[in-house]
Amino acid sequence: GGEKQEEVFDYVMVCTGHHNVPRLPNYQGMETFPGKQTHSHFYKEPFDYIDKRIVVVGVGNSALDISVELSQYASQVYVVSRRGRLPWILPRRGLFGRPFDHSISRFSGMLPGFIRNFIVRLVVSLTTGLPPENLRPLYPFSAAHPTVKSDFLDRLSTGTIAVKPDISSLGSDGSVSFVDNTIADNIDAVIYCTGYNYEVRFLDKEILSGGDIVKENFTEGEYRENIVWLYRFMFPPRYSNIAFLGFMQQIGAIMPLCELQARYVTALIKSEIPSLPSPEEMDKRIIAYHAQNRKQFYEAARHTTAVIMMPYADMIAKDVGCYPTLTKVLWKYGFGIWRRVLFGVPTPMQFRLLGPDTWPDAAKWI
Repeated sequence: GGEKQEEVFDYVMVCTGHHNVPRLPNYQGMETFPGKQTHSHFYKEPFDYIDKRIVVVGVGNSALDISVELSQYASQVYVVSRRGRLPWILPRRGLFGRPFDHSISRFSGMLPGFIRNFIVRLVVSLTTGLPPENLRPLYPFSAAHPTVKSDFLDRLSTGTIAVKPDISSLGSDGSVSFVDNTIADNIDAVIYCTGYNYEVRFLDKEILSGGDIVKENFTEGEYRENIVWLYRFMFPPRYSNIAFLGFMQQIGAIMPLCELQARYVTALIKSEIPSLPSPEEMDKRIIAYHAQNRKQFYEAARHTTAVIMMPYADMIAKDVGCYPTLTKVLWKYGFGIWRRVLFGVPTPMQFRLLGPDTWPDAAKWI
């Protein structure tokens, strides 16, 4: 490396994201398996896998993207679902060719969960179709992050992709054994699409860790191991001069949320908004978040930082003072903009209509 320098700063914002340290499972025989083993983090292109027999572990977006691409080059692709079933697979476009996520609005978020689940299931049934009955998930749409890859079901129906349950062991002869006692022989490569650990290697681990609080409030397991102890997913309660941006696993777009986080942090630094709660109060709110989170999502490592875009954005916007209160929007901008804020696509421009840092042209872009 080059010359090292040491400087002192009043505040640090960590904006590296959390897709940096791959998380790998621990299967029997991994150390003696002769084939290639890699993580989706390092996957670049399919050409190294032409005419190979591949096992892809995971059923998230990366796993389905990689498996569909490889199915056009490899001789056989096995997709391993550690829960034994597929996720709900959403289309990129819904009814009438409209992008599926354009159906999300403030109004849709006001609907009861069972109605939203029914509507999504209906749209999926009419577009891409549902997974086979024996592979269909047992949880509702709202209980997990969506997976968007409609052509996966097409490849599954042709047999170029086969779904298997969790791995029981990897053999030194190149075989992979599954928990249903089936075996896939002559496997050339295993690609682990198993997510990431929340680590920032240039920081002390205790900054992100809740320490004894986590041990006291959460049972041992992958959920506890992946918890980051951040208030609003930004602030470690006992370190007042550091903030993390982009350290959540959002349902929706991440950049609008990071923009709001940046506005929140800079407003705090400039003392433009009230200071953060006490460390003890932040601890209580983090615990309350996880209690609610575990009611909404099924328990998994990837759901420890799960947030739904609009409720989280609105929470931050209220702290910053830029929340687009519907009555104020109606009074200031009229019915047309009010209707778009309530029923339209929730763009970042909505948070430039009222409060600090308003943008005169924001209404034109909503």
